[in-house]
Amino acid sequence: VLEDATDSFFVSTPYKNNTPDLNALLGASVSIIGMQSGMRPHCSRPYTEIEFGANPEDITILRKGGDPFLAPTLESMTKCRPHPSRAYAHCRTQGRVLAVWDKHRILLRTDCGEHILLNTLSDTLPPVDAQIEAVGIPVVNLYRASLVRATWRLATPDAADAIADEVVDATLASLLTDGKSRRKFNIMLHGRTLRITGEVRNFDPKSQSDGQILISQDGLLLPIHVGDGVRLPSDLAVGCVVSATGVCILDTESWGDNSLFPAISSCSLVLRANDDIRVLRRPPWWTPGRVRILVLALLGCIALA
Repeated sequence: VLEDATDSFFVSTPYKNNTPDLNALLGASVSIIGMQSGMRPHCSRPYTEIEFGANPEDITILRKGGDPFLAPTLESMTKCRPHPSRAYAHCRTQGRVLAVWDKHRILLRTDCGEHILLNTLSDTLPPVDAQIEAVGIPVVNLYRASLVRATWRLATPDAADAIADEVVDATLASLLTDGKSRRKFNIMLHGRTLRITGEVRNFDPKSQSDGQILISQDGLLLPIHVGDGVRLPSDLAVGCVVSATGVCILDTESWGDNSLFPAISSCSLVLRANDDIRVLRRPPWWTPGRVRILVLALLGCIALA
């Protein structure tokens, strides 16, 4: 993304987002030769798109960028919420990693106590409970701010944030409804560590790290993300009753010209360690499928007799 004094431009390149060559351009003043291909109106803020060819000589660095981690802090710009950021200027934040999942998503609790979602470009992800510093493009929604296209580095641990989080025993009704069976997300539980018991409804045994489990409780469903590096129990199967402990994530649309009243789009739980999910009860041997097979076998024996 390029920005001058009057407008912002999205430049499409044939290179990967996290290549060293592109990372070196962060914060630099550049001249680019390309072809304008139109507008992108369906984004949080419309901008002009430029198609850039594969010739590296079409990019000229006029002035090298400085240290991106010297960007202004994100906490200072959240005071202007709920208005979207005026520009794509980078912001910086620092805090403790609460959860890592989907190969590029990080939930961070800052030193000021805010929960910041990072969508990172890095090939590697930080471990849970690590203290990191991150810089990226701020995106604001109804409840909090996020950093997209972010990069991170390890920071000095904060002893005050090394205390283990309190685990809250919750039900899906308290998380997903208003207590009267009407759908309403409990925004106060975002970023909290929850322990929920439910029956596994959908699960792919081949999907270990970065996979997903679907559990049910009293007719309500909740997806559970398998965090980065987490290994699931070998006896986990559909129909098991499990106890899952993880960080609650509420995904919310961003403020923008095309989303004046952003809503919470989904709610999920992220597992952070191997012992975050425990099998409490195995499924009964007499499953509906086995009952059908037995009935068909009996009918076949009767027919042959």
